[in-house]
Amino acid sequence: MILKQRKYGYIDMFILSLRTSPFYTVFELVVTIFNALIPTFSIFITANFITNAIAVYNEEAHISAVYTSVGLLTGIILYNEVAGTVMKLVGARRAIFYRKRLTPLILERHAKLDYKHIENSKTADLINRVCPPLADNVWRMYEQILDVLNLIIYIIGIMLTLFAQIWWVALFLLVLSIPIMYVATKAGQSSYNADREMSKIDRKVQYLSNVMRSREAVEERAIYGFTENLNNR
Repeated sequence: MILKQRKYGYIDMFILSLRTSPFYTVFELVVTIFNALIPTFSIFITANFITNAIAVYNEEAHISAVYTSVGLLTGIILYNEVAGTVMKLVGARRAIFYRKRLTPLILERHAKLDYKHIENSKTADLINRVCPPLADNVWRMYEQILDVLNLIIYIIGIMLTLFAQIWWVALFLLVLSIPIMYVATKAGQSSYNADREMSKIDRKVQYLSNVMRSREAVEERAIYGFTENLNNR
């Protein structure tokens, strides 16, 4: 069962996607880890290529010494060129699959809601913010985890590389990154709170627009005199 009747936490950002599609969840995780390691690999491969190229130039090694480095660098370049297009195709198929799995479930839950919840302003705001794009939201939540994982692996790889060569630069960057991450976290929270408040306004606008213009609300407009007021305007 994908959706359960309980309060969801941070761990569910991963579990919901895993329950929806283990394949797409694991596939994206592997791709994210690989992409995060590419910059570190590129540094060592480039350094190895330069070392071997100098050795070949000085006639201290055979030309074949650079073949491995050139092949790996070529592979990374080809991957960077092709990966974006391939991931777009995979993402399109994944989006369709998630909508097929999750949309019927959330519509069923929505249809079974007691009327008192629909009339409750807080519940209506929550439904408007979460339910319609649930399939997209489940994947976006998982993407946030992957983005954090990508950043952590990338930073650790670069820091270890710098620490092995110039340790004080790595230490300085690590200390400098702490306040930057704190400010970014606070900015993200403020942005989310602003989006949440805007979603409340959007819901009211959509509701009033529906009342004033839709065919389904003809009787409501007649009861409260909306039609006459609109015609006068």
